[in-house]
Amino acid sequence: MTVTDMRQGQCPGCGSGEIHDVERHPQQGGSLLLRLRHRMTLQRFATRLLVCLECGRFQEHLELDEKDRGEIAKGSVRRLS
Repeated sequence: MTVTDMRQGQCPGCGSGEIHDVERHPQQGGSLLLRLRHRMTLQRFATRLLVCLECGRFQEHLELDEKDRGEIAKGSVRRLS
């Protein structure tokens, strides 16, 4: 199985286990603002930044709870297959 997600603790680029979770405040780059179709305002979703200290590769993931998932599903333009 090929590792593609750093949340598994391994870098998909170099194979290193030196993956670190970078703490960021939501107002200072630790979030993503989305305008959903059913809302008139932007909605902020928290993100998680993972960095490999060996090669510098990074991944950013939305940290979604069930409510957030529902909001995005309801407000997105289309679902990709």
